Amino acid sequence: MPDDASAPIATPSDLTDIYRLLLGHVPEHIERRWATEARLGRENTGKAIELLRRQCIAENPLGLKVQQIVQFGQLLALLREPEATRHAIAALRAGASFSDLAGAAESGLIVAGMQAYSLGLRIIDKLAAEADAASEAGRPAA
Repeated sequence: MPDDASAPIATPSDLTDIYRLLLGHVPEHIERRWATEARLGRENTGKAIELLRRQCIAENPLGLKVQQIVQFGQLLALLREPEATRHAIAALRAGASFSDLAGAAESGLIVAGMQAYSLGLRIIDKLAAEADAASEAGRPAA
C-alpha cells in the first residue's frame, strides 16, 4: 500500500478486469457503489474492497472455476438466487460444466436442504435452456 494515504491504491482497469473476465461486464450495482463512494470522497474504501475480492477470487488457490462453483454452492445455501445465478454464470465462463454446478447444488442439499437444491436446479435449468437457445441461434451463451 502506498505511503501516501491519499494516493490511489488501484487503477480502474485493475478493478474491472475480474468482473469482465467472469461476467463479461461490471454489474450495475457495483458501478453504482463505486459512483456513490466517489461522490462521498471514499474511493479508496471501494478500491480496498475490490483488491481484497481480487485476492480472494482471482488469486484464490482453488482457481477461478472451482472458486466460482464454491461461491455458487454457498449462495444456494443462503437462498440468494440473483447472486447464485451470477456466480453460476461466472463458473461456466471459467470452464465449469452444468454437472459441476449440479454437484454444488447437491452439496447445498446436504448443507441447507431441499430449498437450496431446488434453487440450484432451477438456476441450472434456466442457464442450460439459455445456452441451448444461444447455440441454436449461433451465438455464444452467457
